[in-house]
Amino acid sequence: MDKAAFDAQLAMARRLGCAVVIHSRGAFGECVAAIDASGVDWTKVVFHCFAEGDAEMNILTGRGGRGSFTGILTYKNAEAVRAAARAQGLSRLMIETDAPFLAPVPHRGKTNEPAFLRHTAQYAANLLGVSLDELAGVTTANARAFYGF
Repeated sequence: MDKAAFDAQLAMARRLGCAVVIHSRGAFGECVAAIDASGVDWTKVVFHCFAEGDAEMNILTGRGGRGSFTGILTYKNAEAVRAAARAQGLSRLMIETDAPFLAPVPHRGKTNEPAFLRHTAQYAANLLGVSLDELAGVTTANARAFYGF
């Protein structure tokens, strides 16, 4: 991570009041510290492609941020990610493809595409004990509210 570039982007986001989408790989603590120092409104922060656990999710939600989940949620070895989704809960949940990467089961290992999001959505609905229709409605509303459209 180029910290100076990241800090400059956070400063710009703060000035403009726009959403901040973070892709953190192995730098969760450093990203949180930089966001805290920047003064960015945490309600405008999403860690996309969330691959951490419930402790990290609790840090995000405690500040007002959120995580967005990909096909990783469906992977056999991703219990920590599932725990994070449960910790965040449906009311703040967002899901995404991250296409062309991270295709959900049953397409794992293939090139991901938007049509596969339904597998992640169904898995998340089952995980959170709601219908697919309810999950779709809530996640659509969450994304619209977050991005302001």
